[in-house]
Amino acid sequence: MKEWLKSVLNYRSYPKNKTGGPFFWTTLYTDVSVLSSVARRFVADFNVVRLSIGEALRSLLDTQPNSELSRRILSYLHEGLTVPDELAVHALEISLMNMRCKTRGSVFNFSL
Repeated sequence: MKEWLKSVLNYRSYPKNKTGGPFFWTTLYTDVSVLSSVARRFVADFNVVRLSIGEALRSLLDTQPNSELSRRILSYLHEGLTVPDELAVHALEISLMNMRCKTRGSVFNFSL
């Protein structure tokens, strides 16, 4: 009985999503250090997922290395070229389909 009560009390102390539901926020700024600080603050305060184009590309290449999109992205990277915007946006769309993003919400981190 004490074990069960202890686990219930631990569950009540977990951080809750203060928004009441998922929300999506985009931070745009020219200074990357300020941008990262703002995004980290949103993640800490509202318990949301932080996303950027680079993180979306890396997670796609790590989780789905044999997909057609990953192969197309890797072909550009192996040649030393930048990934086209169309492929980067498609990788971001795949990252947004993650269940954590759907339930918690996300903060997009983009520099100008």
